[in-house]
Amino acid sequence: MGIPATADLLRDCVARGADSGVLLSDRTFAGADTLATCYALMLGVEHIGNPDLIVCGKMGVDGDTAQIGPELAGAFDIPCVTDISEIREVARDHIVVTHVTDEGHDVVEVPLPAIITVGKDVAQLRMPSIAGVLAAEDASIEMLTAADAGADPARCGLAGSPTQVVRSFVPERTHDCTFIDGDIDTQVRALADLLEELS
Repeated sequence: MGIPATADLLRDCVARGADSGVLLSDRTFAGADTLATCYALMLGVEHIGNPDLIVCGKMGVDGDTAQIGPELAGAFDIPCVTDISEIREVARDHIVVTHVTDEGHDVVEVPLPAIITVGKDVAQLRMPSIAGVLAAEDASIEMLTAADAGADPARCGLAGSPTQVVRSFVPERTHDCTFIDGDIDTQVRALADLLEELS
């Protein structure tokens, strides 16, 4: 989903081995939060067909919410495993993956169809072949408007977004610190008082 120029990114995917690309592009989709974005992408996936595996990025570089993959999984009522670091096995009815957790790594077997999310370092992109570059030049990227996708305008873009970014900023940071002297009991009480002031 993006502006018409995003078709060039899909052509690059074709050059690297993808069969084809579909781009959801319409002003109706503009300003979407994760809920409205998920709705649009759900329609795009339904347009393509019934995939066995949907691969999403871990998070976008703008909002950094990491919500789209899990939201799509909820929309399709299929399992989702986030932050995949390795695909270990792919079978007709399941996939075995390694995903990153706060405690380290877990190996998980997931029935298909499913959704996984991956970070940018999960694999090295293959270089486009000459045949791939030539195929990409002639590739017809299908463009879907909101009407083409059968979208309800009330669920798209700003109209379908219950959350909106009013402003974004980098928080101010200070390097001030407070030293607490005394025995451990005194330090604990003083720290508790400081934390209470912050809340």
